Amino acid sequence: MKHRHYGVLVGAVLLAVVVLWQIAREVTPPASESGASKSPVPATAAMAAVQPQAPAATGLPPPVSGPSFATPSELRARRKAGQAQMDERNQLQRDAEIRKQADQDARRKTDDDMRQAQERVRTEEAELRKRLDELTRQQKAIVIEQKSPQQVCADRPNFISRGMCEAYECEKPERANLPFCIDMHARRALPDYIN
Repeated sequence: MKHRHYGVLVGAVLLAVVVLWQIAREVTPPASESGASKSPVPATAAMAAVQPQAPAATGLPPPVSGPSFATPSELRARRKAGQAQMDERNQLQRDAEIRKQADQDARRKTDDDMRQAQERVRTEEAELRKRLDELTRQQKAIVIEQKSPQQVCADRPNFISRGMCEAYECEKPERANLPFCIDMHARRALPDYIN
């Protein structure tokens, strides 16, 4: 690959030499045409002769000449302008990367916050479930332990002692809301002739 570039470079140099040689031949006539008595024309005078004259007041633009070469100050100005454009482009890329990174960080932080909130909710739900299960177990234990007045008084030998025992059990505040006790209190409130 390098050899190809060298070949192109050598070809361009040879072409430039040939073109310059042709220009020099056209500017200075050969000795056979002008005669031996003429002295050779200096190159600067020949170049001045080739330079186009200022256009007459015809209103036409000046003729386009060959390639113009930039002066060192123009080259420096172009280089500075190119460097300024490059710096601006790099700055825009840096700004875009910073914005992108900030967006990613914000998204990551939001995701982390969301995950933490979900984790807190799960933890609280688990604690509430545990408490509810514990309360349910305690309530079931209380219900199992609490017997109705009929169950408590089932071992009494006759209906009189059993009735007195049931009345005594329904007097207790924890059994006041049992349906059997509510019915018993309602029957007691009625007059004797209705019972």
